Amino acid sequence: MPTAISITFLNGQFHATPWNHQVNEGVVEWPPSPWRILRALVAAAYALPEPPQRQELQRLMELFSQSLPTYYLPPSNIAHTRHYMPVWREGKATSSKVFDTFRVMEKGAKAIAVWQDLALDTESWQLLERLCKQVNYLGRSESWVQLAPLQEIDQETLEEKSMVAEVAPSPAAPRLRPGLAPQSGSGGTSQVGSGVDLGNTTEVLAPLTPEGLVQFRQGLETAGLMPPKPKKGKKPKWTVPETILAALELNVADLHAQGWNGIPGARWVDYCWRGDSQSSSAVPTRGEAQHEELPTFARYALVSKVLPKLTESLYVGDRVRAILKKLSQNGENGPESVFSGRNDSGKPLNKDHQHAYFLPEDSDGDGRIDHLIVYAQKGFSQNAVKALARFNRLDQVSGVPLQLVLVELGKVEQYCSNIDSLDTEGRSLLVGKSRRWRSMTPMVLPRHPKTYRTGEPKMDPNTGLQKDGPQDQVRKLLKYHGFDEPTEVRPIDGAEACERYSYPWWQFRRWRQRGKGRRGRDVAYGFELVFENRQSGPMALGYAAHFGLGIFMPVPDGCDDG
Repeated sequence: MPTAISITFLNGQFHATPWNHQVNEGVVEWPPSPWRILRALVAAAYALPEPPQRQELQRLMELFSQSLPTYYLPPSNIAHTRHYMPVWREGKATSSKVFDTFRVMEKGAKAIAVWQDLALDTESWQLLERLCKQVNYLGRSESWVQLAPLQEIDQETLEEKSMVAEVAPSPAAPRLRPGLAPQSGSGGTSQVGSGVDLGNTTEVLAPLTPEGLVQFRQGLETAGLMPPKPKKGKKPKWTVPETILAALELNVADLHAQGWNGIPGARWVDYCWRGDSQSSSAVPTRGEAQHEELPTFARYALVSKVLPKLTESLYVGDRVRAILKKLSQNGENGPESVFSGRNDSGKPLNKDHQHAYFLPEDSDGDGRIDHLIVYAQKGFSQNAVKALARFNRLDQVSGVPLQLVLVELGKVEQYCSNIDSLDTEGRSLLVGKSRRWRSMTPMVLPRHPKTYRTGEPKMDPNTGLQKDGPQDQVRKLLKYHGFDEPTEVRPIDGAEACERYSYPWWQFRRWRQRGKGRRGRDVAYGFELVFENRQSGPMALGYAAHFGLGIFMPVPDGCDDG
């Protein structure tokens, strides 16, 4: 009866450097070696609230080491990041460029390692279950995984869409490489495997069998390479493990200090790929992955001795947009279209809501702007994200500098909160979710209400509202932006908009210093909107809605009108 361990990659990444390579070489281990899996299980044993008896753990490791697993792997590709690490060298602060290479796959993708000839008794199986539950990462800590033992493997499971490659020991394997001994300077001369991909084959690290470990020690004794017995109170020159468990527990730093060029108790084994390949067309391409994962939401915290009033929302939003256009300048290509609102031909982006919103936010209701969000429904490109990351300063109308700290960047859904659950601490209220929404900044109508020459309003017989009147335009704009039809649109004044402050709508800046925009009369309106179902923000309507006017705030259903 086979024994298998499924490895679920929770974040779709596997970070692990082969044992004979350095991180900056850009090599990633794939599949996860038996040696790495067993070491993770051993480490998990020490983290259990009630660690198992050493004999039990040793017996389990010896059972796993007596055979080699076959792998069933999900489609994956190699990716990497590069960044600079701060380094303090010779009394000076400098930096070092670091590469992080890893395997990327779909989130939740699963790999299965099957030991075909391994049958565990009840006691060992229970111990394996406890150890697997304790493991939360494999390789480096970025590789979040979930391990689970599988006692029965049906063919249907192995033929799942995610299982595109089968990796098994090569017919010529196991190609053991005995003689893992200290380097010549430390009394040995043997060489270990490279651990790199060899086309259709690859080398992975596995533990020696118990018999192989005995032969290894005997080989060292025959060659006179066994370390002499240390003097009392002294450490041995190097360590040769006596059991498989002791080999799995070896500290890598100790091995380097002792001069080993490999790992005593381990062997390199050739594996061959029986599936299509290590990568697969089923894996999203770089461009596709970027499109799906483009961030749509950025939020800044504002820091200043004197924060700008909410009445300056239009000025702040307009200035933010101008600065981001400048920061995203890309040579002859100009600024990013998501900030400029124009395509490469210079024509306005009037479709698909591609132009970003620059929305000031008053999170504590004191009438001062303390946060700012930048939202784009179609997402920010890589260059736009760089501009967002560099944006950190803004001068107010008064000339007082305003510092900005980017505190959130990602998909807007990740930061959306249910206003009725009061789970809004540290979150932007503008991207809340509620049935009731109330004006935070006044709305300026983009069109003139229809009237006859006598001044009498033209009424729509179907709705009973004035054509292009305030309520009629609100309903049309909500539909245009994809919101539900409201059940109620009630006009409110500035005093009703917030309990803590009272700004009459006329006190708000309602004209952009630069730029155009369709607008009707210079009259500011406020509304409370009620929907049948909860709507998700941000919600901004009317003239200059991208720059701070016409912003609505979600209101709990039980909130008083005042």
